[in-house]
Amino acid sequence: FQRMAPDLDYAVNRYRREAERHYEVLDAQLGGRSFIVGDNYTIADMAAWGWIERARFVLPGSDDPLAAYQNIKGWFDHIDARPATQRARKV
Repeated sequence: FQRMAPDLDYAVNRYRREAERHYEVLDAQLGGRSFIVGDNYTIADMAAWGWIERARFVLPGSDDPLAAYQNIKGWFDHIDARPATQRARKV
């Protein structure tokens, strides 16, 4: 809605807030841990990385859309530095 129907204020606000709520849940989950589930890198981390990679698209208007989500930011940087992640970027 933010990009395709920005004149629909209700929809823009509703779905922007829902995206922020999801980021808040993930940020809380990552508090004090390296991975989303357990002590190991799993498919949950792989799947979430792709969505968090799009934070600038989902949360436009900031140079650092993850600034409010420090646990996500640290986790993302850790996952993003993995050699397999770098190979995935090239696909």
